[in-house]
Amino acid sequence: MSENPNEFSASQKTGNENVITDYFAGVKKLEVQGYESAVKKARNTLFVTAAVLFIGEIITAAISETELTPLIIGIALFEAGLFVALALWTKKKPYTAIIVGLVLFIVFGF
Repeated sequence: MSENPNEFSASQKTGNENVITDYFAGVKKLEVQGYESAVKKARNTLFVTAAVLFIGEIITAAISETELTPLIIGIALFEAGLFVALALWTKKKPYTAIIVGLVLFIVFGF
């Protein structure tokens, strides 16, 4: 028997380390699932923002009795396309895409 009762055998250390590792892996998996749902909501919001911006630009041009030239439609498509691109970018860099989308929304709002 060992002289120090606090010492664990090699198999006990490995067993305890596996339990701890498994626990933290499970916690991380739950956190990632929570993040994925939030990122999915943000992605959908970016798609909706793109559609609302495009429709808003067209309605604004129609109300102001401005002729819908290819330039106006192109600008509206460009603005909407930026938000669609950001929504797709959330699959690779979600935090960055969401922040850039928020900044662009504020810029286009003024």
